[in-house]
Amino acid sequence: SDLNGLVWSTHLVAGCLIACERVAEAMSLLNENSDYAARLEAECGNDVNNLDTCAAYRETQGRAALALGDSTAGNVFTAHGASIRARIERITRGEPDGDANA
Repeated sequence: SDLNGLVWSTHLVAGCLIACERVAEAMSLLNENSDYAARLEAECGNDVNNLDTCAAYRETQGRAALALGDSTAGNVFTAHGASIRARIERITRGEPDGDANA
């Protein structure tokens, strides 16, 4: 979907900015597009490709926050990414997913 493409592209660009030590720019970009990532996560149901995009986005957001010294936000974003990864694992194993659209 276009929304998945936007969120994935933002995650990739932010990752490049982090690698170039332009972390504040990366965090700004991620924060500006955070609502799109939340919308994708809320609307994608059990589509593991879209969920992977959401997890990668939150993981990158966590890396940026930690690199900026914001351990609280970094830990929240990292935990969010991990919870999405756990959800993907449950879906992949065919287990019922109580988190869908929560």
